[in-house]
Amino acid sequence: MMFCGSAGPTSANRALLDVVDRVAAAAGWDVESTGGLAAIPMFDPAVGDDDAPDAVVALRTAFERADAIVVAIPEYGGGAAGWAKNALDWMVGSGSLYGRVVAVLCAGTTGGPNAVGQVSRALTWQGAHVVTSLGVAAPMTKRDPDGRIVDEATLHALASVVDDLGAAAGETSRRDDLRSATLERLGIPSDDRTRA
Repeated sequence: MMFCGSAGPTSANRALLDVVDRVAAAAGWDVESTGGLAAIPMFDPAVGDDDAPDAVVALRTAFERADAIVVAIPEYGGGAAGWAKNALDWMVGSGSLYGRVVAVLCAGTTGGPNAVGQVSRALTWQGAHVVTSLGVAAPMTKRDPDGRIVDEATLHALASVVDDLGAAAGETSRRDDLRSATLERLGIPSDDRTRA
């Protein structure tokens, strides 16, 4: 399942997910994308699960059905895009991301290290297994005039993201190894949740 935190259909983050979609489909995966991000209101922890807005329920359901999730979120002002992070915050009470295998991507001027780190930490706190991440710097230089990713190194890196997700979804020990390596690379202690 793919979650794009960019609104525009020509966004660089959407272009990353388009590659993931093609690679995963070629590998025989059924791929779904979520939409309706603009319909998700400001997170309100006082709203119970039974009263959650329809767009939130739809996103929760999509996450809960997924064997693996790819999250692509832009970095704005040195952090994860607010409305995308807001949508993920709605998952806190439902546990919809708990135990899910996740990849975090960001296409941005510097590759979005802050967005990748913030989202990976937030997902880890929700019990997700962040098993791989990728920041793509200067994405405009990696696209053709139609906005498609054509840079060979980036295409290879995205194919590796799909491979890691497949390995993690299929084997618990591989998932744990990938998760530990990813969190260490991002500077997130594996027991981060318990230190809060």
